[in-house]
Amino acid sequence: MPGLGGYAFGPGAEHDGPGPSDFDVADRVMQIATERDGPPAQIALAWLLQRPGVSAPIIGATKSEHVHDALAAERLTLSDPEVSCLEELYVPHSVLGHE
Repeated sequence: MPGLGGYAFGPGAEHDGPGPSDFDVADRVMQIATERDGPPAQIALAWLLQRPGVSAPIIGATKSEHVHDALAAERLTLSDPEVSCLEELYVPHSVLGHE
């Protein structure tokens, strides 16, 4: 099934897809990326790497730029206000296939 960010869509999908707050968070990622003059993927990966309990986010690299963004994100530290900006609207989702 086609997906977006780990969500499956279509008939029989376990999740209906991203909710409105997910798009708001994506807008915040874009805002911070613009302020830092960098790609949004680096901001999103840097945020994941700074989260407690996340030691290695799973990335799907189909282009060399994806690998570059992942490696650059490892060296990027978001400020406390940037993290707060991203987390303010974030709503956690259950893992697909788990209750």
